[in-house]
Amino acid sequence: MTTIDDDDVDRVGDVDLIAPERRALGPGQAIEVRSMKGRSRSYALGGRGAAAKSAIAVALHERCDMIVATAALGVDQPARQEQAVIEFLRGDAVTRWAEVTLGL
Repeated sequence: MTTIDDDDVDRVGDVDLIAPERRALGPGQAIEVRSMKGRSRSYALGGRGAAAKSAIAVALHERCDMIVATAALGVDQPARQEQAVIEFLRGDAVTRWAEVTLGL
């Protein structure tokens, strides 16, 4: 895999586990977490039984390995939280886990 696009994030983000209805709030954005490259994308959620109002899905890859993270949010405007989610993924605990698990 050389790049991750919005269709990839939609497919692997597991947003459907949080709510039965989702709507992308625009195109995703390219991101990097250490040596991993990928995309993040925000969604509005709804429908009966929705566990959150919005979500941010992140898909990253390094060589042939992929890491996917999905954040369920209780706010209507996930863009305000997106940087915090990405900074968490860039933190020591997550990057150490990725290094050990994926051998990065």
